[in-house]
Amino acid sequence: MADRNEQTWSVLCAYLDGALSVEEIAALRERLQREPALRTALAELVYQRQLLVELGEEQQQRAVVDTAGREKRVKWWVPMSVAAGIAVIVGLWLTVYGPRFGDAAEVVARVEKGVGCRVSGVGGERTLELGDDVRAGEKIETGEGGSVVLAYGVGAKVEVGEMSRLRFEYSVTNKRLPISKLEKGKLSAEVAKQPAGRPFIVETPHGRVTVLGTRFTLRVEESEGGKDQVTEQSQIPSTRLQVEEGLVRFTRLGDGVSVEVPAGCGVSTGEDMAMKVVSLTPALTVLANLRGHSADNINALRFSPDGTRFLSCGGDRTTRVWDVQTRRELFALRGHKKAVMTAAFSPDGKTIATGSFDRTVRIWRALDGKPITQLDGHINQVWSVGFSPDGATLASASEDFTVILWDTDTWRRKKTLEGHSGPLRALVYSPEGDLLATGANDKTVRLWDLRHGDPPAVYSSSNSITEMAYSPGGETIAVTDYGGMLTVLDGTTLGMRVRVQAHPEGSLALAFSPDGRMIATAGPDPSIAFWDAETLELLVRQDTPLEIVSLAFGRDGRILAGGDYGRSITLFEIDRTILTNKNVESMQ
Repeated sequence: MADRNEQTWSVLCAYLDGALSVEEIAALRERLQREPALRTALAELVYQRQLLVELGEEQQQRAVVDTAGREKRVKWWVPMSVAAGIAVIVGLWLTVYGPRFGDAAEVVARVEKGVGCRVSGVGGERTLELGDDVRAGEKIETGEGGSVVLAYGVGAKVEVGEMSRLRFEYSVTNKRLPISKLEKGKLSAEVAKQPAGRPFIVETPHGRVTVLGTRFTLRVEESEGGKDQVTEQSQIPSTRLQVEEGLVRFTRLGDGVSVEVPAGCGVSTGEDMAMKVVSLTPALTVLANLRGHSADNINALRFSPDGTRFLSCGGDRTTRVWDVQTRRELFALRGHKKAVMTAAFSPDGKTIATGSFDRTVRIWRALDGKPITQLDGHINQVWSVGFSPDGATLASASEDFTVILWDTDTWRRKKTLEGHSGPLRALVYSPEGDLLATGANDKTVRLWDLRHGDPPAVYSSSNSITEMAYSPGGETIAVTDYGGMLTVLDGTTLGMRVRVQAHPEGSLALAFSPDGRMIATAGPDPSIAFWDAETLELLVRQDTPLEIVSLAFGRDGRILAGGDYGRSITLFEIDRTILTNKNVESMQ
């Protein structure tokens, strides 16, 4: 600390001696604006040098006797150099603080409406009243329940919310350009078109908003623990901008990085935080919340081939069949003795298969839910079932490390696939039906050649597999794992094409859009994210009230169903324009 103080003192002295470059002088001025302690040190230095000048003038008139008793004169240039230093420091002082003292009387804004506010600064401290002028060098503070509406002479109107502090200063580089500094709290502004070269500027501790005409909201958030709903990071002091109309340039003060924020978007940044442009328009609009299950966890969702119905599997040991248009439950499939984890419609839509923790697979008539048969063959929990595209085979994957292939004419076992060294979690047929992909807790995906019987291709992951989905054309397979990774593999070789960290705490749900352009994932963050299916660029991410554990697209791709850790199923309408909004997140 001592070394730092000595270095700071040396910088101030170097300035007085004219030894700083233009860039160093500019940097010093910026520090003086930010650091009260530095301004105090500067004042002390001015005072000390004034004393030296006075002493020098006195010593010019008389002799000074040194410790040896000898007489010598103070050289003529000593007081002159000190006087020159004083002139320089006075110039610096006027440059930095001139607007605060010489021009402090200039009115910046006028109060149009206000309650519970105080103003302090060059004019003293007072309660803010209707019609009061606010001047450069003053600051406004609103208490609990307080607010104030300010009219600026440049055609801007600003509303400051409760528990906020707004300071009025001038730009360091332009003494005549006022800047409003939101030090904490929230403000909303409506700004008319500004004169050329004189934008309306609002600063926060983290960034600067330069406005030529728009409507926006600005908020300075202080640390309160927990996680920020936009950035997914632990809450730290940050600035959040939302633009309703026009275009705003936002500049981060720490490194000077700028982004343009258009209408309908916002930005959030702070110390050690990424600066993210976000969408104010939700990617998903809730159409309905459906409740019918009597126990937690909606483990799986599946739409019928014609898109008119969908299935939901629950921890209450039932599978329920819903009408998409009326959003009403048609009937429930009852018979399993433990939680139902998976279900599937046959390709013709006439049959339903379900798998349960009771180790059985049950077959039902889709028309009315009447039971057809029960398949016993697994010795542990059944996690996934799926029909082949031609409907001739049903595959079931279990915690007993095996996949059983069942003949759908006789419902007898055709074949057992063995090779995984851990419990299976997911399976999916290729669109042609000649390949079957399986994923397990042994951290592998295996691709079985059902036509030729060749040894399966294997992809090794770093975490247990949670879900898989083939693209509609069969070119790729999307895979999620408990590490939160989304990986796209080649649909015939399992070669990795691209991967991304989809969720920070694990991905539990996955679905391909029917047109193959998007992949939807959900995790316990909790959020739903949409990804470009080819590049895995983030299209949009939207927070959800509860953790989503199952996803399914409707037949036309306009509806997304999500099942949560509670007992609810949410039907969302998807904003398809998200395909053009890459690398943004939704604030909703």
